[in-house]
Amino acid sequence: MDANTMDALGLSEPGKIFKAGWEDHGFHAFKRHGEMARTTITIQDMFKDASNVEKHFFQKKLQAVMEKRKEIKKDAIDSGLLEDSVPILFDPEILQILRDEAPFVARLPTEGWDGYTVVANRIDDWDEPLGFVDEAGSIDMSGADGKRFTINKLEEKMKIFYDKVVISDFTRKAGDFHMPVRETSLGARISAHARWKEQSILYGKPDEALTDGSPGSANAYKGLSVWLPTTDKSGFDTDPDKAVIQDIKKEIADLMQTAKGISKADMEIWTSWSMLDFLQNQVDVSERIQIGEPGFNYGFETVRIMGIPVIASHNVAEHTYNDGTDTYVAGTEGDVFLVNKRSYRYRALAPLSVIPLARIGLAEQSALYEFGTTIERSNGQWGKYLTDYQI
Repeated sequence: MDANTMDALGLSEPGKIFKAGWEDHGFHAFKRHGEMARTTITIQDMFKDASNVEKHFFQKKLQAVMEKRKEIKKDAIDSGLLEDSVPILFDPEILQILRDEAPFVARLPTEGWDGYTVVANRIDDWDEPLGFVDEAGSIDMSGADGKRFTINKLEEKMKIFYDKVVISDFTRKAGDFHMPVRETSLGARISAHARWKEQSILYGKPDEALTDGSPGSANAYKGLSVWLPTTDKSGFDTDPDKAVIQDIKKEIADLMQTAKGISKADMEIWTSWSMLDFLQNQVDVSERIQIGEPGFNYGFETVRIMGIPVIASHNVAEHTYNDGTDTYVAGTEGDVFLVNKRSYRYRALAPLSVIPLARIGLAEQSALYEFGTTIERSNGQWGKYLTDYQI
């Protein structure tokens, strides 16, 4: 998206983008201590309260916008489009698509940020306390240095995701006919975005400098494989009984022992469905079926290691990206990510939104866009990337 298009769409002023994408939809903005711009609570925290969830939010907002814009001619773009953008992430049906297509995207804490560059404090280190003093030493402490988190800021520029979609009148009224958004052209593009974004939060590597818009593109944000320290497990012997699950347990214990300020309550284990199946098979299962039972469910609903949940996605796999000149190969089904959701976050100037461009017959040519980036506030100290267990 070039500068002229950004200006035409009204996307050149961060304050306006932030207001249209977050504040106009009930997200209160505030400043954290030491940070330079306003942020919001996460989408996940906002929607813990069921009263904040509006059914068919997206269809209602889009229908109102499209009715207003019916007179716009083909290829016409005007500067008032920003006010017509619809943040589709706030719709429960869209969130369900994310949970199904890209569970890590749905689980990664996502919050608003009022600016083109995220500036955040690291949270993995802090000064030692003043400690114990005698009575005389406690009377006047005005000369003592203040103790705080180590102020070592990280800065990440927002990245632009952009796609084009044609939304028909039927799509915008799908909710009226109980037609799932998933079954529409927009639903297909959202699913594609979700898979692309999840691959990026796992394997995004802008240093590959591809030109294909992929997670290996120079315009992509960094994924966990870049943010976290990597341990190559390709030479680990996976044959002994329970070897892999015990090795992951040991890696967690080492992390909890050495990382300052880390909490298991913030941790998740992200991996592939193949690895989840492998881990389940390392546990001896005894099944007892009562006479007359109509069926049974074989396999675990939940797997935890040291109390930390294991979450699976098909996007933990080998991916090949090629721009016609260079190739970036990333990931394996044997990858395991120890993720801390307090330190690893996604901050967005604009959440995933639809913005109408031009009317074409019974449809609206629209842009699907998002301004955001990943941040890892512990400098990689609160997580691990265990790559290529041979399962």
